[in-house]
This record gives sequence, C-alpha cells and structure tokens, in this order.
Amino acid sequence: MIIRVFRPRVRPGHQKEFEDFLRETAVPLIAKQQGLIVQHVGLPFEADGREFVYVTVWQDVASIRSFAGDDWQAAVIDPSEEHMLEKTSIAHYIALTDGDATRKVGDR
Repeated sequence: MIIRVFRPRVRPGHQKEFEDFLRETAVPLIAKQQGLIVQHVGLPFEADGREFVYVTVWQDVASIRSFAGDDWQAAVIDPSEEHMLEKTSIAHYIALTDGDATRKVGDR
C-alpha cells in the first residue's frame, strides 16, 4: 500500500472556498478512483490557518498512476483550484503493515 500526502497552503482569504472545493469536488472525485483504500482531509486547526492536509491510501503505484498519470509523484491540481493555492507539497510512503513488517527503509 502507498500513502500519498498532499499539503496545500491556500492564499489568504481562500480557506472557506478551498474547503468547499474539497467537499464538493475533490473528495467525491477521489472516492471514485479504483485502488483507493481510504482518504482523509485535514482542515487547519487554527481559525486563520491556511495549510490543509489530504491523505490518501492506495493499493499500489499502479492505482495512483491510473488517477494521476505517468507523473504520479506530482500533485494533481484541478484548474478550478489553482487560483486558491499559494504552495503545495506531496510525498509518498510505503505503508508498514503486518504483512511487510520486516521491510526496511530503502527496500522496494
């Protein structure tokens, strides 16, 4: 399993608009993707916070690639959200599960 962590920082004043985008567009779109196991969206804790977190767990890289394309390690940004974003980061992790508990960092 692959954990995909997307951290968007929105421009000042766009927090509510971005939250609405997540609820109405992003979450329903991702929910339909083959190979998605779970998704979690974190809203900023502080009232004036601007960094969100979007964590998805996928069966494998092929599942992410079918959603994100060949450049699967890059963020997928919808044109309707671009104007809200100040900065983004994305990272991928191999899930440590009971079945692969002996795997070490660097093993693939």
